[in-house]
Amino acid sequence: MVPVRLHLRNFMSYGENVPVLDFTGFRVACLSGRNGHGKSALLDAITWALWGRARGSTYEEILRVGAVEMQVTFEFELEGNLYRVIRAYRRTGRGGLSSLEFQIFDPKSGGYRPLSSQVRRTQEEIIKRLRMDYETFINSAFVLQGRADEFTRKTPKERKELLARILGLSRYEELEELAKKHLRERETEIAKLEAQLGGLEEELARKEDYERQLQEVSSELGALARRMEELGLERERLERMKEGLEEKRRRYEGIGEEKRRLEEHIREVSERISAQEGRKGDYERVLARREEISEAFSRYEDLRREERIWTEKLRTLRDLEARRGELERKLGEERHVLERRVEALSGRRRELEARLREAQEVLSKEVEVEEGCRRLEEAKREAGEWEGRRARYEELEAERQELMRRIERARSELSVQLGNLEGRMRELKKRADMELALRKEVAELEEEVRKLEELEREREEVRNRGTQLKLRIEALRKKAEEVEGRISEVKEKLSLLQTSKEARCPLCRAELDLARKRNILTEYATELKGLQEELSRTRREMREMDEERRRLRARYREVDEALRPAQEKRGRLAEARAAYGEAIRARGELERARGEAESLKRKVEAEDFAHAERRRLAEVEVELKDLGYDPEGYRRVLKRVEELTRYELERERLEAARTQVKDLREEIERVSSELSEVEGKLEGGRYAEEIREELKRVLGRIEEVGYDGTRHAQVQEELDRLREAPVERERLLQAEAGIEEVKEVLRGLRESVEQAQEHLRELEEEEGRLARELEECGEVEERLSQLGRKLEDLRERREGLLGREGAVRAQYERCMRMEEEAKRLREELARAQRERTIYETLQRAFGKDGIQALIIEGVLPELEQEANEILRRLTEGRAYVRIEPLREKGGKVKETLDIKISDELGTRDYEMFSGGEAFRVDFALRVALSKLLAKRAGTRLRTLVVDEGFGTQDSEGLELLVEAINAISEDFDKILVVTHLEQLRNAFPVRIEVEKRPDVGSTFQVIGV
Repeated sequence: MVPVRLHLRNFMSYGENVPVLDFTGFRVACLSGRNGHGKSALLDAITWALWGRARGSTYEEILRVGAVEMQVTFEFELEGNLYRVIRAYRRTGRGGLSSLEFQIFDPKSGGYRPLSSQVRRTQEEIIKRLRMDYETFINSAFVLQGRADEFTRKTPKERKELLARILGLSRYEELEELAKKHLRERETEIAKLEAQLGGLEEELARKEDYERQLQEVSSELGALARRMEELGLERERLERMKEGLEEKRRRYEGIGEEKRRLEEHIREVSERISAQEGRKGDYERVLARREEISEAFSRYEDLRREERIWTEKLRTLRDLEARRGELERKLGEERHVLERRVEALSGRRRELEARLREAQEVLSKEVEVEEGCRRLEEAKREAGEWEGRRARYEELEAERQELMRRIERARSELSVQLGNLEGRMRELKKRADMELALRKEVAELEEEVRKLEELEREREEVRNRGTQLKLRIEALRKKAEEVEGRISEVKEKLSLLQTSKEARCPLCRAELDLARKRNILTEYATELKGLQEELSRTRREMREMDEERRRLRARYREVDEALRPAQEKRGRLAEARAAYGEAIRARGELERARGEAESLKRKVEAEDFAHAERRRLAEVEVELKDLGYDPEGYRRVLKRVEELTRYELERERLEAARTQVKDLREEIERVSSELSEVEGKLEGGRYAEEIREELKRVLGRIEEVGYDGTRHAQVQEELDRLREAPVERERLLQAEAGIEEVKEVLRGLRESVEQAQEHLRELEEEEGRLARELEECGEVEERLSQLGRKLEDLRERREGLLGREGAVRAQYERCMRMEEEAKRLREELARAQRERTIYETLQRAFGKDGIQALIIEGVLPELEQEANEILRRLTEGRAYVRIEPLREKGGKVKETLDIKISDELGTRDYEMFSGGEAFRVDFALRVALSKLLAKRAGTRLRTLVVDEGFGTQDSEGLELLVEAINAISEDFDKILVVTHLEQLRNAFPVRIEVEKRPDVGSTFQVIGV
């Protein structure tokens, strides 16, 4: 992009009638003027036109004070086409309206045609054509003030970060953050899965206990079945003898049940008596404190009423204080408005008086100005006589300088090549020197990876063996379930035969005698025993396999934990192998580089370069000597012309001053009168009368409120101490109401206990009598009664065992289901761990030491070459710069960006330079970065603006700087140098002089075109 014309209206300090800035008349120019007069505003106008961005963050900040609309028209040339951008803004009652036009010149019609209509699409089209956004432009085309040393003054680490920002590597940082986000999500998921899996494994650890309980219950049920069978046979024998004793036994058992009910009733009533006595004691303790509780509650109520009164006063006081603050703020604002008006009028009067003195001073120099104009004419005639010889001298001098530059460029190119080779050799030597250490590291990592691969094979074997065991356990579990089903069938048949009183088979209804029934029972018992033994063997085999499976799981976890660093180790091995191969290649490249360096050194020492240029340089120097042109004499004449040129302007100022004096005096008198009036209002306090009256009323009401903060705090503190008083009073009321009721309940309960105890004694007497009668009826009835109780106990025990067996079996089956859930969780955990490894790798790849470091390392040679070409011109080939991306520290290579500068004194760090030397390096690197950034944006940097302080440069340094700017002008179509130094201004043939006038604002004129 090359600027062609710029026209601005009401932009920042520029007003309405601003001339068009035509860039076509010069290649290199100096933009000068006093601080604050509008130099930078011209540059802001360009960026605002193209991107809508300038130093001001809002339209109101860049709109000229007092104006309602502004417009910037900017024409530029790009890739052979001429474009025009028109951006405007107009303030309205609701805010403002902005517009943007982007046009291309049509040679056929001889005018511009639009490229887009909507503002957003127009802006996108501008960026698309320029292939450069605002940030890229100000970091490339603009060497802005205070930013030339932004790269060099930072630490090596900060330089690397800044270069990354300049190169637009933030996208990789975004990708790194995205990888970190996914990594955190996977780590959270892994932690969640591991927690869930841990909970399942804790429950699964109880599976063996459930199996053991099932076996114990089954064994106990078998023993109970055998015992119940024996008692059943004995009962059949004794039942025939019990008919006579049945009625007495039932009565005897009924008495026992009735005794138990009475005892339970006595126990329950006794417990109720204890509870009621406890309530009675609580009530009596509360009643003993009746007076204390009543006084505390009365005090609590009084304090609550007082606290509400103080709270209401405090609310009123706060409202009045807020109103007082608001009125005092408004009063201060009114006074501030008048004070600002006084300041404005005073400033206006001082400005008018200064302008009057200037006009009067101009009028006093009328004779001097006329004499100066006469001398100016004489100086112009003398300057014309030197012009002819100057043209030929400049042609020859330009050719001589060009020849010298070509010779120096050839020398510098050789020096740069040699410096680059030496830097490359040092880098290659560092890499080659790491060969032995890398070889050792590769061997160690290969051994570690080999061991990890053995662990991986072992893990696979453990997994396969675990799978086989699982299948075998499932088969055994199915077999155990079948055997348990058969056992249940046999038990059911046995139970039917044992409990049946008929002489028929309960299954097939066939006639059975006692012997046949016993044979069938024996067969079923034998079959049951065999099935139970088979079930025990199956369960024992399952337990052994489960134990082996647990050992395998433990070993699998150990191996899996040991394999966690496997991916990292393989990655490190690949990196180490690559680095080892790089070190070997570096050794070979080092030898080739040494040969090239020796050849370059011989050429430089023998001056074996630029032969044609040297011959022509000798011819040009002879012709220059014969010409007899004296540049210093010509400069003296031009200086005298320039010094006397001011008299032409002074003559114009004389004419303007004559008409200004009267107007200025009248304006001063009007401003003074208004100033006296405003100052009188301030001194007498004659403003904001209504606010003052209201403030006085508010202060009086504040006094009337009578709020006592100390008493309020005391009331709140005492209320806090008595906060339990309402609760205590409620307890007192409950005690007064319930004490008599409790006493009545106690009397009834005690009578009930006495009656029950009397009935219990009667039952015990009856029970003793029946017991004696039953003993007298013979031993058979007693044995039959005992047998019945034993059978009942055994049945209850069997029912309990069957219930326990069902509960344990349900837990065991739940464990089986949980094993499937655990398998699914392990698969999800393995998947999450794999993804975590992937995101860890991506995080490292997108990090600062990954792809970003490779990109930075790739652009450093190009940056060095560009910087050294500029530095050669600034130092007459005495210095060149080298940027080292690697530093060896503690036996390790560390990523960095060290700047080394070589000159006739040797090689030193950038930090060892100061003043003018450091600025030359800053300037060379900054321009090199600008060209590099523009190239990476897909365009060529054709315009350069240098807005930087040059106060650190001495006279020689400034000359070298000017020469360097003129030299790099071959690389640019337009160069603008912004400065206020007189010596630097005069060094450029074309100057854009910016001046700010009180009446019209900023303006400029182009001198030397």
